[in-house]
Amino acid sequence: MSAAARLGALLLASAALAVAAGAWIESGFAPDWTDPERVSFDAIHLPPGSPGHWLGTDDQGRDCLARLLAGSARTLGAALLATAISLLLGVSTGLCAGYWNAADAVLSRLAAIGMAFPALVLAIVLVAALGKNL
Repeated sequence: MSAAARLGALLLASAALAVAAGAWIESGFAPDWTDPERVSFDAIHLPPGSPGHWLGTDDQGRDCLARLLAGSARTLGAALLATAISLLLGVSTGLCAGYWNAADAVLSRLAAIGMAFPALVLAIVLVAALGKNL
């Protein structure tokens, strides 16, 4: 296994560990952040490194590390979903293009059009059309 593959595996394992830690924290170790009665107004804007709050707290006294770890589960899930969709579309498109010559010509033209379009503009159009949800 190459050094790059080892580094990638290490990063993926650490991300999975962070997701597991976030799920553990969210399951009852830390206060429920959506419940306004469990917000600690005594711990507003604590700096990083404070006792019990490694990354400090926000303007409502919620622990930033716990919120970061809990949010990582959603982010990693979205990344895995996007990777799975890309894999499914890419493999099926490549198989069709390799099997039928007519499909290869059409898909090559569509790929050229897609690469000519700026990715940032496409992302802005998609967010405007679909909204800011997952």
